Amino acid sequence: MTSLDILNRTFVKNDRQAFDLVYDHLLSQGEKSFIYDSDCAYRAKDYDMEEESSERWYNGKSCAVGCLIKDAYYDENIELTPVDSDHILDIVRDSHPEWGIDSDSVVMLQLLQKIHDSIWPDSWEIMLNAAKELLFEENIIVKLRNDDYKKLYSNSVHSRDMASFIYEEMKIKASNDPGQESV
Repeated sequence: MTSLDILNRTFVKNDRQAFDLVYDHLLSQGEKSFIYDSDCAYRAKDYDMEEESSERWYNGKSCAVGCLIKDAYYDENIELTPVDSDHILDIVRDSHPEWGIDSDSVVMLQLLQKIHDSIWPDSWEIMLNAAKELLFEENIIVKLRNDDYKKLYSNSVHSRDMASFIYEEMKIKASNDPGQESV
């Protein structure tokens, strides 16, 4: 049984469960999910480099959000679609009907996707730990929406900017972690 077979039988009900599932998945997988070794993918595909007309086949690799998409809802045509698109969010909602995905969930999914797409797998654990601390212990999203952070962040900007701001905070936190290499 593959990791994705197990994930297809697992349903999350909240952001923390989704985060923990992605955390465990990425660290156990230990490598990125790519299309043709260039673009990150929700689900990786392999094909025979020497045979252009060969069928691509599913090899079991998935990204941070791809592991949350059940096989019944995955379609190859979603590749390269941003995680915050209504289409992707609907697929994740359909995959986990008890999870009330809200704007905070979207920010978390964007951060997890950034970790998968932008960081080398050997640094995932430190970045995921920084994300966990900021999201769940420091409640950074709540802080960003209140008066304490108005000088650093404007509530009126799109959630994509919030994810970018938190991602930079994660990198700072990760680089300040004693005994860890810089990310």
